[in-house]
Amino acid sequence: MFNKNKRATKVLAKFNKSKFNYNEFVRDFYLENNKAYISVKVNDYHEIISKFSIKDYEWLSDEFANYIQENAYYIPITYDIILEICGKFKKEEKVIITRTIKTYFGVKLGDAQIDLNINRKKTLTLLLFGFISLIIFLFLTIYIVDFKFIEPISILLWFLLWEVLDNFFLERSKLKEKKLEAAQLADMTVIFNEK
Repeated sequence: MFNKNKRATKVLAKFNKSKFNYNEFVRDFYLENNKAYISVKVNDYHEIISKFSIKDYEWLSDEFANYIQENAYYIPITYDIILEICGKFKKEEKVIITRTIKTYFGVKLGDAQIDLNINRKKTLTLLLFGFISLIIFLFLTIYIVDFKFIEPISILLWFLLWEVLDNFFLERSKLKEKKLEAAQLADMTVIFNEK
């Protein structure tokens, strides 16, 4: 029993010390000539373009879009992405695929910009309510000594302060990161490899 616990402790210690070299992984798996490549093997046009799409209103299939987004997640924002599609397509299909990919990720970028604007408006609204509540709180503390009015407003002030900080610092930084990732994908170059 003692040897079993000792062995388990050594194994756990070994696992705790193990590390993953993220930079080396990205360099080996994605980078070539300072460009990040995402390669996709495709057998059919409808693996990229949704089979539910209407002509001239094409949209990416969910599986294809998810694959690109999952791979792009590991690529630092500082690198341009080249999407290499491995498969044989007609010239018209290549044009449609390229346009649809650009449109899809352009819309994602637009969504991220809208989310940032909503966050900014929400933060400003909360700041305005917080400022008004602060003025009321100061008025009540100076001219009215009755604590039953002051306590709810002080709770409201703390709540508004917490929400402003959460929106402005935490949520906004996540939204900015999302926008940068969307911009990176919207700017990616699409190439075709028929080998």
